[in-house]
Amino acid sequence: MKKKLCAFTLAEVLITLGIIGVVAAMTIPTLMQKTNRSETVAAVKKFYANFTNAVKLAEAEHGNKFFDTKYEYNNEYGLNGEYSIYIKYIMDNLKYIKACGNYDTPGCFADYDMLDENYSGDLVLFTLADGMSFAIENDNWTGTVVFDVNGVKGPNKENEDIFSFDYNLRDSKFGTEEINSGNNGFGWIMKYGNMDYLDN
Repeated sequence: MKKKLCAFTLAEVLITLGIIGVVAAMTIPTLMQKTNRSETVAAVKKFYANFTNAVKLAEAEHGNKFFDTKYEYNNEYGLNGEYSIYIKYIMDNLKYIKACGNYDTPGCFADYDMLDENYSGDLVLFTLADGMSFAIENDNWTGTVVFDVNGVKGPNKENEDIFSFDYNLRDSKFGTEEINSGNNGFGWIMKYGNMDYLDN
């Protein structure tokens, strides 16, 4: 006696595949967004740790000279060689692969106009060894740090992949006000460990 084989009709297979496709279309973008945000949060924290560590190493090595704001001559930073000495000491401990000077050499940041419009001061720009873009003010031992966690790749938007915080080298304060208040993307990420501010 022959057993009946259980088989699906073509219509049933197509309906099942359609349901799977709808579920995938609804869930995959959310999962990708969560993954991207988690990677950005990790990158922001990594940069902050690397920067603060570079500053502390420079201070330990050079003492009070670290805070000297006189300018030294060295062409490696593309500003006709003029930069605050503390920048050299920080960059000695913060690995970089390219120095772009002050807007003169393209390649470190994707959107130079955004930097020019939103950040005062004389920024010195770098591409770090991990691909991040980094800018630090060349005016004094207090100022602003700007960094793009994925370099020249998009979206190149503030608080999505471009972040900033203020620093005071003499008081060893690096983004303290932003972190305490959570008043920008950087501060929020460091305080809460997520990017939920983008959903508001």
